[in-house]
Amino acid sequence: MNTKSFCLFAIIAVLLSACSGNAYQNAVPKDCVALAAVDMKALADDGGADEQRLAEVIHVGNMENCGLDFSVPLYLFESRDGDFGCCARVNDVDELETWLGNDLTKSGKCKVRDKRKGFGFAEWNDSWLIGYSDDAMLFMGPVLPAAMAQLQQRMVKYLSQDEDKGMKESRLTEAIDTMTAPVKMVARMSALPPTATIPFAFGVPKTAGENDAYLKAEMTKKGLTVVVEGETFSFKENINKEIKQSQQQLLPVGNRFVETVSDSMVFAAFFNVEGDSFLNLIHTNKAMESVLTGANLAVDMDKIIRSMKGEVVMTYSPTNSAQKQFALAAQLKDTEFLKDVDYWKSSCPKGTSIVDKGQDFFLFTGGEYEMYFGVVGGNMFIAGSSEEKARALLNKSASSLSKETIDMMVGKRMTLRVNAKAFTDQADEKMKVFTSLINAFFGETQQIIYYMR
Repeated sequence: MNTKSFCLFAIIAVLLSACSGNAYQNAVPKDCVALAAVDMKALADDGGADEQRLAEVIHVGNMENCGLDFSVPLYLFESRDGDFGCCARVNDVDELETWLGNDLTKSGKCKVRDKRKGFGFAEWNDSWLIGYSDDAMLFMGPVLPAAMAQLQQRMVKYLSQDEDKGMKESRLTEAIDTMTAPVKMVARMSALPPTATIPFAFGVPKTAGENDAYLKAEMTKKGLTVVVEGETFSFKENINKEIKQSQQQLLPVGNRFVETVSDSMVFAAFFNVEGDSFLNLIHTNKAMESVLTGANLAVDMDKIIRSMKGEVVMTYSPTNSAQKQFALAAQLKDTEFLKDVDYWKSSCPKGTSIVDKGQDFFLFTGGEYEMYFGVVGGNMFIAGSSEEKARALLNKSASSLSKETIDMMVGKRMTLRVNAKAFTDQADEKMKVFTSLINAFFGETQQIIYYMR
């Protein structure tokens, strides 16, 4: 073989090797509506990727004994049919089959199914399905037992599809490839739970179609904090331009309320706004607009929001009772809305009432729902599920957020802080699976901080 032929052969061999190494990506459908890439090696370098915890989650004694290759990214996705999936590269199919047939079967977590068209399958917890080839393993669900055969049919299609049907041809992958964090995610907003999109849906114009708005986010680990830098966008240039222009109305968060929130609070959101433009932003946010619609039946929250100018904090802690714990405090430019309170009292819907609780302070009651609200100090609006919780936002908390946390939030346009442990304690069983994966990917986590890019 001459030198030129040898070089050509070597180049072809390298290319074929690279292609086969990434063939597992073809099992992720190109029309998925949400896609996340998890780089386990980069996470480990950041202090995350606790392999022992991940081994416990997937019920294997040692991560090296499950036949999967974690030196390349894992891909999490949601299919167009609404199934959730995880795709990993297979480096030893015999080890994988041993893990499924022995370790998982003996633990009671898994039941091996007959192969179909050359692909192996196993059920997990009666609601998830594992499918695998020599290149890729898919973990998909949840589905009812009666729908397992239908899901298996879709997975056969995914495992056998060529590159032109896989994620490499997806525009979500194009967006993923522009990011560098250990965990990066792109999702169609309409594919996410409505409550989860509340912090991200500001500025999406009402002219946008259901499938026009997207969220992309990069996640990194700093100490015991998972930091999420997010951005709402659209692949349609005119809609994307409107989103960016609208979100510019959110100003950098300052120091007024960051020390008033207790470290134990489950959720806390911080803004710096001008009332009229903030109200316009809220009315682009369908979830928040629906909340306002209910509140406006008795109290003119639109007028109160128009009176805001400066910093705003909102806190929320879910409970098992119907009455959730929430509080809000905002700086004001005027208190003109106080002139309307007597009218609000006289026009309350049947079964509701507004009564005085002090100077410029009131209690709205409607069945099991209560909200204390009013003006204190002449230029501060407060509201909450209890007067104590509302007034607590006026002064520094005895257990305030750490300086490191505050430094991460001040100067950002809108910040959301989540107490990870408290959130896990409140989570249902399905959400506990999600939080266990967060801990496995990121290691011990005390809080999550999201801010808008």
